[in-house]
Amino acid sequence: MSNVSLKGLKKSYGSVEVIPSLDLDIRSGEFVVLVGPSGSGKSTLLRMIAGLEAVNDGTVSVDGEDVTERDPGDRDMAMVFQSYALYPHMTVAENMTFALRMRGTGEATISKRLADALRMLSLEGLDQRKPGQLSGGQRQRVAMGRAIVRQPRVFLFDEPLSNLDAKLRARTRIELRGLHDKLGATSIFVTHDQIEAMTMADRIVLLDKGHIQQVGSPREIYEKPRNRFVASFIGSPEINLLEGDIRDEGGTIFFEQFALRGAWPDIQPGPYTLGVRPENFDISRAPLEGGVSLEVGAIEYTGSDTFVFGSSPLGELTVKIDADGQDMADGLRAGETLHVRPAAGAWHLFDASGSRVPEN
Repeated sequence: MSNVSLKGLKKSYGSVEVIPSLDLDIRSGEFVVLVGPSGSGKSTLLRMIAGLEAVNDGTVSVDGEDVTERDPGDRDMAMVFQSYALYPHMTVAENMTFALRMRGTGEATISKRLADALRMLSLEGLDQRKPGQLSGGQRQRVAMGRAIVRQPRVFLFDEPLSNLDAKLRARTRIELRGLHDKLGATSIFVTHDQIEAMTMADRIVLLDKGHIQQVGSPREIYEKPRNRFVASFIGSPEINLLEGDIRDEGGTIFFEQFALRGAWPDIQPGPYTLGVRPENFDISRAPLEGGVSLEVGAIEYTGSDTFVFGSSPLGELTVKIDADGQDMADGLRAGETLHVRPAAGAWHLFDASGSRVPEN
């Protein structure tokens, strides 16, 4: 296990600044996920850590040791790519042990590490097969096994699950997180999928245009987004973001027609953005005090939950009816009217700059 420290890291391609300047400390044994939209710089950052991209300025350190100018092979890191990058003419065993043999590792050590990795990844009995004889999930596990047998200081994953179908992705991310826990490794994982980030990470690093927008646990980022970008990127379906004015009517705080119960006492009147996640609404067929009407436009039934998409006087809204409210959802049709309001304290305010208004 090793810690990784990035200080003043910068990367440009000509006049295009991909990462203006970035600082990040990753603790030993952490599973850190770099997430963000396309073009956010997450894969470039991972490749800079690996030594596959040159650093324009700043340092990459592992356990306090500056490795910025070292070749990739001298950093003691192992990378798993989006494409499996397996040699098609080699067997599973040959693919997994190729790097060890190139280093001149002894046969006894190779055999033991291979056997341990095959058992850990449920690939026993497949060691003499070639990649073309394996499923996509098995090939991805071979790629992970190739990294595991090296026993590196740091594991790097560049969107390794994106080529798998939805069901296999869900199973593989559980396996990968369990593998990380068994190894006690330091892992840095890149994805554009916020569900992967939320379900796998000890800490999420959310990037946009090369800037870190927020670093925190999945719960911290979901429940306390630092700004509008973080709030809108994390969560599925997306958070509802509404533009309007705050006013105080005799001690009751209103955002347009919404009464904000549990409001912070020092909110100043003026324009704000209100954020309410779909699951954080009170929902009724009868009018609600401090609420608005919602004309149902579309309904998505997902089993335990029902999502309702509709229009309100404040704009388009998405609300979630959970298992406890399925009686309300049963028989609901487009064109009908529900009534909604933010649940007490379960809302977010963002000021004109997009920053979160902090609670007292």
